Amino acid sequence: MKHSLLVLALGLAILVGAFSGCTEKPQPSVFDPNWQSAPAPTITSLTSDNPLLPPSTGFAGVTVVTIKGTNFSPTIANDLVYFGTAPGTVLTASSTTLTVRTPQVVKDSLQVTVAVQGSQYFSNYVMYSLKSAVSGFSVQKNGEDPNGIACDTAGNVYVSLVSTASGSALGVWKIAPDGTRQAAAYSVTSGVTKWTGLKMGPGGVLYAARNLQALYKIPAGGGAGAVWALFPGGVKIQDFDFDANGNIWAGGANASIYRVTPAGNVKAFPFVATCRSFRVYNGSLYVGAKTDSLESVWSFQIISSDSLGPAQKYFDFSGKYVPNGPGVQCITFSSDGDLYIGTDAAEGVIVVHQGGSSEPLYPGNLAPMPVAFAWGKGFSLYFSRLGTTTPHQMFVINTLKLSAPYYGLQ
Repeated sequence: MKHSLLVLALGLAILVGAFSGCTEKPQPSVFDPNWQSAPAPTITSLTSDNPLLPPSTGFAGVTVVTIKGTNFSPTIANDLVYFGTAPGTVLTASSTTLTVRTPQVVKDSLQVTVAVQGSQYFSNYVMYSLKSAVSGFSVQKNGEDPNGIACDTAGNVYVSLVSTASGSALGVWKIAPDGTRQAAAYSVTSGVTKWTGLKMGPGGVLYAARNLQALYKIPAGGGAGAVWALFPGGVKIQDFDFDANGNIWAGGANASIYRVTPAGNVKAFPFVATCRSFRVYNGSLYVGAKTDSLESVWSFQIISSDSLGPAQKYFDFSGKYVPNGPGVQCITFSSDGDLYIGTDAAEGVIVVHQGGSSEPLYPGNLAPMPVAFAWGKGFSLYFSRLGTTTPHQMFVINTLKLSAPYYGLQ
């Protein structure tokens, strides 16, 4: 018995010795007792890149803010700027200034804070609100495709709606600026599926085109449209606009552009193109059109009601893209001369400045493809959107700009 106990004790001793010999040495600690945090960043001011915006308000995903303060990092990757819990995109950085694009968050009363790598402290915070630059307009019902749109002086919107499923007419609907609709259609015209062009004219009369050889009038207050001006056989009128003398300039996929006097008299001016959109600005007629395989915006000086200057290429849209690529679907102007182009390109709206420079309007916020524009009151630019990959809907853009003069409402 004693011998057995001795053997057991000896075995345990050997095992203990073996395991104790294999024990790993502890890893050295990453804690640096001599480390000191960098000073906390501070925010002294936050301003927007657009002076028309209130100091404490911007557009989500659009506005670039400038943050002044101390203890920022000149290395962009080391600076983190939060709007609530959403990070903004730091564009430039120095030790005292950051420029930051706001995140895609629509919310009031966000705390904006800065964190800098190397500092264990957040900055103080400032309050900021992010609004939407582009919003869906009205209560879009299932199965509605918006087409031609127009606005009156009170800011009401008129839109031609078509059933997505059947392609049948739903009529023209009047929608108040707050998005509420009338209980019934404003106008239904027998035999008309949709209006491709819709403009408010003098006295509250709506003028309309349907890509056929006539212009129509819809009475003030609503009711059925009636043919007002006829064009030669085979002519298609897709869109039109008023000039300062009350004449209408119109066209479509034709060999000419057409002038219509207030009395309804028609005159042709040769221009072979597929014209989709018309806008009169600063004494000239502008036309979004496809000629051969090229998409452009053309200008024609309006010399008189009986004289139109030669076609001048104002903006080479295909030069930005490729022939037979995205097209110019609709155009309009702001009061400062910026041209807005609705397109089926990846960015739905392109803005062209006087001088020819251009860029997407509100990148990432406007999907293709707007097919009609109408300026409302203030900074509101409405558009109807169709397309194969995006919901068909009406939207309103806060452009922070006013419309160029629209002569149909004079």
